[in-house]
Amino acid sequence: MNLGKAFENKARYISGIFMLVVLCSIFSIASIGQVFLDNGIVSSDSLWVHPYLDSIIPVGFLTLLYVAYGLDMMNLSRKAVKKNKSGDYAFWLSILMMFAGLISLMMLTDLSNLLPEGTSLNDFIFALIITVGLADTGAYISGKSLANPTSAKLAPLLSPNKTWIGAIGGLIFASVGFVLIDIVFMSLPIALAFVLALIVAAFSIFGDLMQSQSKRIAEVDDSANLIPGHGGITDRIDGIVLGVIVGIMTLYSYSVIV
Repeated sequence: MNLGKAFENKARYISGIFMLVVLCSIFSIASIGQVFLDNGIVSSDSLWVHPYLDSIIPVGFLTLLYVAYGLDMMNLSRKAVKKNKSGDYAFWLSILMMFAGLISLMMLTDLSNLLPEGTSLNDFIFALIITVGLADTGAYISGKSLANPTSAKLAPLLSPNKTWIGAIGGLIFASVGFVLIDIVFMSLPIALAFVLALIVAAFSIFGDLMQSQSKRIAEVDDSANLIPGHGGITDRIDGIVLGVIVGIMTLYSYSVIV
């Protein structure tokens, strides 16, 4: 590798680590602020106390999730470069997703004050994650039960096993499941919950396809070997990360507009 290319790769990783530091800093500042609040060092109406300090669990969890995703994707980029393949896609995808994650965390701080009474951020984030899981499960069950070798493929070049039948089944599973969760644990309007679930499920499928594309370009089977039999972190949470980000942005936009 020549010096120019080596410097370019180093600069990329430095900028990526910077994004990770920003996300970690958000978590750290929130944690310290919460300790100050709990011990009466500052009052809740202090100007510098951010609204999301009352929602440290979802903010902290999502921060760690985004950081894990970014690190794993950068590792995939590194593996691609070592094999003399292009690591550009994985690298810039990690930067884009972390930036989007940062924006979603900022929206989350205000969303705690915009949610309908009876709906907590904890319940909402948990519901989004369950929705992504239902979309994945529904797609698998529908694909196995209803699809056949002649069924239309969703993205044959990226993921030959995914079919439109499976994707539609995943959307149905996710929307029904999220509406039921909303009825029992939250209080979002039913129509909003249904549309939100469809959007989250659709983007979770898209997130999985983006991960497949990054691995195909890098010519690797898994992003890492962290989880035996499952590969890297992003091989498990790719759909969750994008689904949660889009879910937060969608509900925030709706709450602000309406």
